[in-house]
Amino acid sequence: FSLVALLYCELHGLRDVQAVWSARDAVTPITCQPHPQNNGKLVHAMCDLSNFALFHDFVGLRRLSPKSVTGVRLVRHVQVYQWHEDYSVKYRTDFVHGGLVTENDYTYSKIWSYTFENSDNFVKPTTCALTRNHGAPCENFDPAKQPWWKHGPDLLQLGHFEVGKSEQVKFGDFDLPLEFVNQIGQVPTTLRPLCDFPLWSSGDEWCDVIVNSSQSVRVHEQYIHYLRVENRTVPLTTDAPGDVRLRYTLHSADTATVLAQQIENRSFAPWLPHADMDEATNIFVIRDEWAGADALIEDALTINEYSKWFVRGGTLLVAFVASAIAVASSTQLLDLSTPLRNG
Repeated sequence: FSLVALLYCELHGLRDVQAVWSARDAVTPITCQPHPQNNGKLVHAMCDLSNFALFHDFVGLRRLSPKSVTGVRLVRHVQVYQWHEDYSVKYRTDFVHGGLVTENDYTYSKIWSYTFENSDNFVKPTTCALTRNHGAPCENFDPAKQPWWKHGPDLLQLGHFEVGKSEQVKFGDFDLPLEFVNQIGQVPTTLRPLCDFPLWSSGDEWCDVIVNSSQSVRVHEQYIHYLRVENRTVPLTTDAPGDVRLRYTLHSADTATVLAQQIENRSFAPWLPHADMDEATNIFVIRDEWAGADALIEDALTINEYSKWFVRGGTLLVAFVASAIAVASSTQLLDLSTPLRNG
């Protein structure tokens, strides 16, 4: 079995070496202007990005400067504050019957979560009430059932959602395919919203109470807090089950590097190292800022660490052999020239 595994790794590594070297030989550095002679070629370039979208018409962003809300993609993150049940498995010795007995130890805490947890399904609600909530029930409030959830300043959903995108981003004079647009801005910027609904006062932290005083809205740092007012037992500045908070992240970049096939003298598509290779094994990569072609090739072909060392070892071996041949040739020439000088 070990020999079979070793043979598989060697063959896999050899295939990766061939694919990487084939891609390296095929790479054509280009400028940021399309040229017909590069159609069908594997091209590599770093260019400025442009033609971004203005994400101004969203709750909390309307009072921000246009520059701060301009980018490629806008993602909204919404969480609910709630009771959370967790458990750990414990083992104890059964001295009566012998062996080990398995027990689940349930614990409870309040957390911010992207998914709603129904407190009716808690295994030990009494334990939560007595140990964590001064005897009161540990009750979670589904935000989707609150009156302000559907009729508030914005239609909300728990989780991460892309709420805006520029679908016509330019890479120099190239049109970026949508697959590349979705990858721009790997390190997003977190926006800091301001109150803009339904009325904002002289301060930027507290927004007006809306929907018959069933909810209050507060902006604090990166979050917009939708506070549940009804039957609230803690101050509005303290998190309570049923509260919802929202934040935005803006994905963008000034420049990017592309390694892909140029098509139609204006855009990019996947490039295959060999015609007989699986279509999943292609090169179609974009990275923020600058990235070298060799590193992008290895990433695009999902080369594992074993194969990377195989590739690098092969490259070093070729370089060593070439150097040895050069040194041997030089030595031979010196040996031939010595008698001439002596003569």
